[in-house]
Amino acid sequence: MNRRKKIFIVIILVILTLTGIALFEGLRHVERITLPHGAKLTVFYCCNKENKQRMILLCPGGGYASLGRWTEGYFWVPFFIKQNFNVAVLEYRMPQKNPKKPMTDIKDAMYFLRHHSAINALRKDYIGMMGFSAGGHLVSLASVSENSLIRPDFAILLYPVISMREELTHKWSHDRLLGERSSRATDEQFSSELHVSTTIPPTFIAVSKNDSTVNPNNSILYSEEIRKHRRPVKLVVYPSGGHGWGYRKSFKWHDELKNDIKSWLQERFTNDCYNDV
Repeated sequence: MNRRKKIFIVIILVILTLTGIALFEGLRHVERITLPHGAKLTVFYCCNKENKQRMILLCPGGGYASLGRWTEGYFWVPFFIKQNFNVAVLEYRMPQKNPKKPMTDIKDAMYFLRHHSAINALRKDYIGMMGFSAGGHLVSLASVSENSLIRPDFAILLYPVISMREELTHKWSHDRLLGERSSRATDEQFSSELHVSTTIPPTFIAVSKNDSTVNPNNSILYSEEIRKHRRPVKLVVYPSGGHGWGYRKSFKWHDELKNDIKSWLQERFTNDCYNDV
């Protein structure tokens, strides 16, 4: 690992410590990777030898114009480390009206994690994704992909953008992903609710009822489509909170959110041991 990568990792660890987020307990190793097309992937490996096969890839949001890499990325790492997950944070490229960029980056990340599964004692069928807002849209696209190497084995979506259709989408995210004048056919191509199939992974979705940024109907419609295909899905609607709360402790339902995710994961991995958070 070169000097710049080492400095970056040290900065992350120091910031997490200063913000009162305990990370060092349960952390075995940190790796910073530059993926083939330029995206950055930071991987945190947990210490638990019996359960270290599990991995979750975090995809922050930011309207496809920036990345909320802290509250929608690195601040979540200790939560999953404590539950014996290895965690990867993807800093994908901004599309600038070229949707191939972030899609290529999430493909590169999943290919890397699955290819290195044997080296790092990961089970290649235990790799999930968590996405926030526009990052949730990216995860939903991976979830409906026909490529099983890209498709996660489980998905967690917080206040996600799902649709690119004009009547439902978040316009800022839409315009930065596809451009202001995209065709109806292109909008539908990148609307995940239209491409749900029986291969979609178990999915957890959380949204605030009063989200005025991304229409909660994105989550409602997506969950309904998953149910229609008789696949596992849980939709949690919090009474308040708006948009973009991520790991913010000021979010009124912060503890409920963590418990809801933890309980849902326990259902997915019933034979594994979970620590208190």
